[in-house]
Amino acid sequence: MTLANLTLKSIALLGFLLATTPMAMAEGGDVDAATQAKLTEVMTAQGYDVRKMDVEGGMIEVHAVKDGKTFQVFYDEKLALVKTCDEAGCTDGSSAEGDETSNG
Repeated sequence: MTLANLTLKSIALLGFLLATTPMAMAEGGDVDAATQAKLTEVMTAQGYDVRKMDVEGGMIEVHAVKDGKTFQVFYDEKLALVKTCDEAGCTDGSSAEGDETSNG
């Protein structure tokens, strides 16, 4: 096996891993530490007490409490707000307050 063959195989493997990472997130599970920290910072600044985060249906689902009410806040893989739900129902991200995560 030559160095060129090894490099091509490494590039192919890296491409495969990068392509399948979003699929692994969509399957469900834990949210990585950096994403948890960013969303917790943003939501805390908005007055939420973040309780739990996980991946559900390809979106990051944040369970939080604000003003004594329980919320489920959903973000996409780019951390753009998708919708916010409480006991009364859901509002989509375009009408929800403070989508500060899409700025960076």
